[in-house]
Amino acid sequence: MLKVADLSNWQTPDLSQYPADAYIFKATEGCGYVDPHCDPFVQQVKATGKPWGIYHFMDGTDWRAQADFFLSNCRGYFGECIVALDYEGYGRQGAGVAKAWLDYVTDSIGYKPLIYMSSADEVGDDWREVVGGDYGLWLANYPTNDGRDEEPEACPITRHWPQVAMWQYSSNPYDRSYFYGDEEVWSAYTGQQEVSHEAVDVTDRFQVGDIVHLRGDEATQWAAVYTDLIERGGEEVKPVTIDTGLQGKDFQVTWLGSHRQVELALLKSDGTQGQFRYVAYDWDLIKREL
Repeated sequence: MLKVADLSNWQTPDLSQYPADAYIFKATEGCGYVDPHCDPFVQQVKATGKPWGIYHFMDGTDWRAQADFFLSNCRGYFGECIVALDYEGYGRQGAGVAKAWLDYVTDSIGYKPLIYMSSADEVGDDWREVVGGDYGLWLANYPTNDGRDEEPEACPITRHWPQVAMWQYSSNPYDRSYFYGDEEVWSAYTGQQEVSHEAVDVTDRFQVGDIVHLRGDEATQWAAVYTDLIERGGEEVKPVTIDTGLQGKDFQVTWLGSHRQVELALLKSDGTQGQFRYVAYDWDLIKREL
């Protein structure tokens, strides 16, 4: 895990004042603003050899013009740094627009940006296509914001993403985050090597109607549970942690999403589907032969 400082023109451009394992800097906003502290920070962090990144703050203007502005002003950085889209406030144009920006920038630089948003925004929109596009989440959620470090394990549960790449847990006295990986993992997010996904894509292995069960430690991974099918737009969503008591239990596949996403119904003892549906990510599932 790396402790990350998120810095911009709001901070004095002296990196030594902000001790951290890695840094990420605001680079651009909209179609016309370049943060004057970005390049001074970049040159300082490169001299230290520490990992670093940059982000674009989206406003309400045309997404493609913003992407081109960001690419034009940051072309000398790509391949060395993590890239992120800051999606918040007056720049929230919807998940579809955010994905269009992410796809466009990916095609231009050759590796995938992260997307930054609050927990409220992560719950409040449909991000399945962004998750399916394999874009990592940089989550903002401040449990206390009293200037102390939070426990890294206390990262809030998300609705759409199976895990968080980075958690911004405080804005006091400046924005601070945890990156859930070491420098090698950070390097993978800069396009210097492949990001490793250990799980097999479950949507390639099962069909709707298959009976499957859980095995191994992966039974404790994140899920969402609710009382309506996802394709019907179920709103009664709450995050849960699936405990090991469900290992070996039978589920029926009710819907297949993109990438590692599958919806399951827990079967009752008589073999009929129970009330709840689980949207599972990266579960270690095995098909039960009838």
